[in-house]
Amino acid sequence: MRTSRLWLSIGLVVIWACQVKAETLTWTGTSGSATNWSDSSKWTPGTYPQAGDLAQLQVAITNWTYLDIQGGASVGSLYVKTSWGQYRIKTSWGGTKTFNFNNSGNDSVVTVTHNSSGYTGLIQFGADANAINVNLANNLMIQDDAARTSHHGQVALGSYSTLVGGSVNDRRTVTIRTVGTGTSKATLTINGSATFVGDWVVETAKATLDMNANSFGDATNTVTLVNGGMLDLLGLGSFTWTRSLSGTGTVKTTGLTVGSGGSFNIAGVGAAVDALSVVGSLTLGAGSVLNVTGEIDSGDYVIVTSDTGITGTFATANLGDGMSLTYGANSITLHVVNGPGIGVYLNHGDEAEIEDYEDWLGRPLDCIVDFTPIDTWVHLAGTSPGVGLAWWVYQWDASYRDRIVISTGMLPKSGGSLTAGANGDYDQYWVAYATKLVSYGYTDNVIRLGWEFNAGWYNWSAKNNPTAFKQYWIRIVNAINSVQGTNFRFNWCGTVGDQGMNPADAYPGDAYVDEIGCDIYDQSWHPNAYPYQPDDEPWEILWRQTNAWNSLVNWGNYHLNWWSDFSVSHNKPFTIPEWGLADRPSDDHGGLDNPSFITRMYNWISNPDNNVSWHSYFQENNSEIRSKIFEDDQFPNATDVFLDLFGGD
Repeated sequence: MRTSRLWLSIGLVVIWACQVKAETLTWTGTSGSATNWSDSSKWTPGTYPQAGDLAQLQVAITNWTYLDIQGGASVGSLYVKTSWGQYRIKTSWGGTKTFNFNNSGNDSVVTVTHNSSGYTGLIQFGADANAINVNLANNLMIQDDAARTSHHGQVALGSYSTLVGGSVNDRRTVTIRTVGTGTSKATLTINGSATFVGDWVVETAKATLDMNANSFGDATNTVTLVNGGMLDLLGLGSFTWTRSLSGTGTVKTTGLTVGSGGSFNIAGVGAAVDALSVVGSLTLGAGSVLNVTGEIDSGDYVIVTSDTGITGTFATANLGDGMSLTYGANSITLHVVNGPGIGVYLNHGDEAEIEDYEDWLGRPLDCIVDFTPIDTWVHLAGTSPGVGLAWWVYQWDASYRDRIVISTGMLPKSGGSLTAGANGDYDQYWVAYATKLVSYGYTDNVIRLGWEFNAGWYNWSAKNNPTAFKQYWIRIVNAINSVQGTNFRFNWCGTVGDQGMNPADAYPGDAYVDEIGCDIYDQSWHPNAYPYQPDDEPWEILWRQTNAWNSLVNWGNYHLNWWSDFSVSHNKPFTIPEWGLADRPSDDHGGLDNPSFITRMYNWISNPDNNVSWHSYFQENNSEIRSKIFEDDQFPNATDVFLDLFGGD
């Protein structure tokens, strides 16, 4: 570290240790209400500076390799509040100063330690309106090196000051790391602004890069990453931007800007994924890049939050296979599906049966489809204790709730219309609905709203008024999202085949849909498909099964391929929330024990071109259709194939 003019005001009982080339100097202050030194010739190895009158000291020091500061038991120096229990090294009066970190090509290391009483050590460049420019001619490491609890080693860039890191062809790295044991944090606090071409690297969960707008005037704080500047989070570190006001004054925090060529890098291991939390605004400019690395478990991870809003999207998102992003007003969520996720619909709220199913399947489930009660508005919104949704939220144990795909009709079984919903007549019910879900830990689930809307068997059918359906859908999403704590994803789900309308006419728009889905069962009314005939030969049975498959997937209008293509065209993941074999006792238009249907579904789901994010087998027998293969022997051949293809080891 190099400085031509450095004005220092020193507190009490301060220990500095700095190594100049191979020599170590120890400078120790003496006790008193205020101690300052004006004679730099007194600063020699192993000696104490002489105490003098309150004065300013000008020191020129070059090629600092290490700087250590240790806090003391009391504080009495200029610009330091005694209640803080810290020492601050800051410029005195006299205009802008410059710190040039230039260590002959080697990295500079600033280490902040604590004394035996655990007082926080703090180095601060810049004070009040006296600017400090910190220029990096080499890499800078800021580390906390003490086994303390709750006391932090801090390096701060003062108000109005600037940290400049490298150039396009001469990159620098600032690393913030904690090397002690304990729970203390190494922290770089920026009260000024930083424009950085190099890399911010935050190592370990205890290290923090902190944008802290304090009460020293009307400062505007920014971090700008440009021309290849990167923000790396390593070892589950966190980039945290906070504003703490210790007094009066106006604080303007303009936010973090990732500009052209700047990148934000996160990594994950298993279910632990790095995150960026910005208290302030986040702007993602043209040319901004997100890089996601690591082996991450299937799931949904909020990787970026901003309390005042996110503007723009990453121009380039380098994601792994099965990863996608959802941009919210204040958050960005990473969705990870390692191969299409697998789910099930089984008895409602029966965790024991889910565990049995997972044992039978030989693998854990990624999702569990369920349905909320919709008998009346009271049931749908959960506004009466123990009734409808207010009963439903209790049914799943807390450990299961994040996997539940919540299927909710858009209208109760009696009362209500799409038109009234589009006019906002039911907004209050959806606010109550979301409030109830959030209060019981359902916050980032998939909501399959108004499923199979393109058919005519539900009263929220869009066939007669697709415009009202779209408008009502948008009002529902807005009402739900108005509730604090919600991070739901909305699944727009139809049913396969031509049901008398073009489903695209009822699409609410990309801003209001997160996933696209379609339900499909092995049932067909194609003239050369089902029902089977009593005298069918084996080849005729296969022929009928093939015709049935093609009628569902390839032929006619709005087949399964159409739905998949539609999802791709809108950059949305495709889902199959319900699928299964079919025995239809009333008309025999089901494929019964059909192993070929299972095999074809597996191949179709596994094909990356079809964009499948997750699918769920519908394990139920009812009066209309029988599909269950778990704990049921009605389809033994198809069951064996299902377990062989979809089951675990």
